[in-house]
Amino acid sequence: MAITLIVNTNTWITLTEANNYIEAIPLNSIWSALSDNEKKQYIVTAYRKIKYSNIFDLSSITQIIKDAQAELTYWLSKYMKGWEKRQALYSSGVRSFNLPDWSETLEKVTIPDNIIDMLEDYIKKGAYFTKAERKLD
Repeated sequence: MAITLIVNTNTWITLTEANNYIEAIPLNSIWSALSDNEKKQYIVTAYRKIKYSNIFDLSSITQIIKDAQAELTYWLSKYMKGWEKRQALYSSGVRSFNLPDWSETLEKVTIPDNIIDMLEDYIKKGAYFTKAERKLD
């Protein structure tokens, strides 16, 4: 089914705006290889993850919020499968694991740190979120 983007309903950015933003990111071949409908799915998913995180004051949509949506859209196109696996591990009760040269402590999976940093001025007072930490030995 084809996705229709409706600004201020299921997105803050258009497909053209997402393409323009992401095309400026180095090594964006993953995004370039997606169909327009796949791109729209990531755009809507990024919108929902920001809007329904309940972390940010979104009463006034600024360019920074639009840029954060575009950034998260691209991030999801690269890492969503891994993100979903981490969510599944966390939901199953896994909190840490150790491999011979890598250990990781899992916390609740939230919006990536770089997106939170972009939206720092929009964080609601008293909002709670965690940042992931990874230790590579």
